[in-house]
Parts: sequence; structure tokens; C-alpha cells
Amino acid sequence: DAPVTIDALPQVPAAQQGAASLADLDWLANQIKQAQLPVLLVGARGSDDQTVAALHSLLGDTPLPVVETFQGAG
Repeated sequence: DAPVTIDALPQVPAAQQGAASLADLDWLANQIKQAQLPVLLVGARGSDDQTVAALHSLLGDTPLPVVETFQGAG
């Protein structure tokens, strides 16, 4: 219930389909590094073997809290 004392993040361009470009990944890494309270929001598609392995690899290098959605309910 406390007032918000920081400015909202600027609007980002709409997401493109397919693999992210290296420039987009660099931008995202920079945003995460600057975040005060970063968190990963992982949906239902985060449970296949390949994605789980990728998440474990990421979290081994960059400890972040993870929140899981239930059937995409967010």
C-alpha cells in the first residue's frame, strides 16, 4: 500500500517471433543487471527437458528467483 516512488520503465518494442537476436540478448542482459529485484516468470512451456536444462544452466551462472505460472494463468 506504499506509494510508488520510481518512474515506470519505458515501453519496449513488440516481441518478434523466433530466436532472439544477439543485440536483443545484450539489451536484456543489461536490463537484468540493472534491475533492483529481477525475477524469472516461467510458464507451462518451461517444463520440457531442453528448457529445464537451459534454465538450470542460466540459474547456475546467475542466481535469480523463479516464479512459475499455473497453466499460463500468470
